[in-house]
Amino acid sequence: MRSLKKEPFSLSVVMPVYNEEEIIEKVVRDFCDTILSRFQKREFILVNDCSSDATALVLERLKHEYPYIRLFINSSNQGHGPSLMRAYHEAKGEYIFHCDSDNQLVAEDFWSLWQSLRDNKLELVMGYRKQRKDPAYRIFMSNTLRLFIIVFFGVPFRDINAPFKLYAISSLKKILSVVPRSAFVPTILMMLAAHAYRMRIGEVEIRHLPRITGKSFIRSWRAIVFCLRAGKELIRFIIQIRNMRSPISLEI
Repeated sequence: MRSLKKEPFSLSVVMPVYNEEEIIEKVVRDFCDTILSRFQKREFILVNDCSSDATALVLERLKHEYPYIRLFINSSNQGHGPSLMRAYHEAKGEYIFHCDSDNQLVAEDFWSLWQSLRDNKLELVMGYRKQRKDPAYRIFMSNTLRLFIIVFFGVPFRDINAPFKLYAISSLKKILSVVPRSAFVPTILMMLAAHAYRMRIGEVEIRHLPRITGKSFIRSWRAIVFCLRAGKELIRFIIQIRNMRSPISLEI
């Protein structure tokens, strides 16, 4: 049985949200009760990307129940990437943990990342979904991007785009200094930056659940367009950081 002693650190959980009225209350409660309740200092940063359903009403109600929730609403629909970047830039904790809001990941698995980061003195830890429960087109899309990144950038992470990552604040700040706030695939750019800065990075297996509510922001017929747009952004990003006067270095 896990000790009830609180962790003597400050943790920020960051989460972009869009049209998750059916599941967002469960997700927020899971992360509050399973993770944030165990920290002496905590904040839960939720960025509502102009949801068109009842998501905003649910979040407002939860905000009164959990006073450490910090709720932000985009002035217009920005997309997942910019919403996530906004959440990261608002975070104030010593450690920052990112997870998506679709209930496909298990809050309890945070503790595996936390233990790995603390025991191994890592700068960031990323979860990887060994057994994904997504539709075939999404798995194909992820595998295509992973192969592209390995071939062209030499970065062999097992699940580079998984929305389950834990950072030390000093590392996150360095990464955010080179990743644009408008990034389309920020989680990938952030891992490329971390690899280029030669950060101490860990990978931990996490559970993955089928999506049973809502709709993915990427539909099957848009998978190819997504991969092409992501590929262009990756190439532009590498060119950008190679031209900077910085210790960062990636070969393409």
